[in-house]
Order: sequence, then C-alpha cells, then structure tokens
Amino acid sequence: SLESYIEVRDYHWSAVRPKVTAAPNYPTEAKKLRIEGRCQVLFYIDEGGTPLSIDIAEDDDCPSVFHSNALKAANKWRFEPMEADGKAVKATFTLKLRFKIK
Repeated sequence: SLESYIEVRDYHWSAVRPKVTAAPNYPTEAKKLRIEGRCQVLFYIDEGGTPLSIDIAEDDDCPSVFHSNALKAANKWRFEPMEADGKAVKATFTLKLRFKIK
C-alpha cells in the first residue's frame, strides 16, 4: 500500500532537535511601522533532517510583511533526523519564528 511506502510522522515542536538555525531578518518596512509578529512555519523534512518543503501555516495570523523573511530563514535550518521505531523517517512539524523589535 502507499501508506507503507511513504512514512511521514507529525511531531510536536518540543521533540525537534535543530542542528543549524538562522534568525530571520527584520523587514525594514515592518521596523519603520513598528510591526511585530510570529510566523508559524510548517517544515517537512527528509530522513536526514534536511527541509524538503517549508511554508507558512494557513491559519497563521502572522503579518504578510514577515512571510518572505521567515521562509528565507527557515530554509537555512537543519535538524537531527527524526526517528520512529529506531529508524530515521520523514517528518512534519511547526515552529514559530518571532519578529520582535528590540
């Protein structure tokens, strides 16, 4: 069956172990307008922990001004492989990237 061929597990963010992270750049226009927000980024990673697909969650209320920079930063992230039953598997999870003026 197709399900036995493709195994993708959905994980809670607390189970995810990042190897490489990247902070998003703050968009100039957002900084000028003093806009802050959080973007929920959906990751789909391969068995080695490399992102195959990254997107902003559909139900996210993150201002669109942050979307591009959130995705650019997320593309640089790498993760420890996720495991199920002792073997590396493809996985999905959501992480929040925060844009806060300091």
